[in-house]
Amino acid sequence: MPITAKDKELRRSIKKSQRDLRKNLKAMINESSKNFAKKDAIDIALSEYNLKKSAVKKRIEISKATTQNLKSVVYFSRSAPNAVSYKGTRQTKKGLNVEFKKGKRFLIPSAFIANKNGIKFAAIREKPEKESDKKYRKGQGAFFTRTMRYPVKSVTGPSLGYMIETSNSVDTAVSAELDDNFEKIGV
Repeated sequence: MPITAKDKELRRSIKKSQRDLRKNLKAMINESSKNFAKKDAIDIALSEYNLKKSAVKKRIEISKATTQNLKSVVYFSRSAPNAVSYKGTRQTKKGLNVEFKKGKRFLIPSAFIANKNGIKFAAIREKPEKESDKKYRKGQGAFFTRTMRYPVKSVTGPSLGYMIETSNSVDTAVSAELDDNFEKIGV
């Protein structure tokens, strides 16, 4: 059976409608992942933890969907935010007073807020594990007139990935966002 001009036109219109469908799906998937990352994920993290909003925003990355690959991924950083990134962190004579989870404030003894190159961070001095390591504490000779100190270790809270992972409301937020976008396009 010979292919007529009408068949070619029909095939072109089918391909065009497939391209348009893929474009619309790509836009819908990207919008859903952006809305989830910008609103729902931040709300989930901030509802339970006392973290600053800016600290949450900079730990979220979105891999956008394309027309060839209709998949979008929201990445949550596994790096834990420093204790200074939590609201109400304050230094006292006894140590650092931090509220990681809302309503649960506790003291980290001998921790302090340091300032390096204009960036504040919470730190604590590492204690030696063995008795033989204590030699690093005191200076020796004329060149070492000041007391040597133990190295500084950063004080961090739970990572954003852990916060989102342990929350039960992630699945409902994602499905609600997708349902809203499907309703917009009439599916």
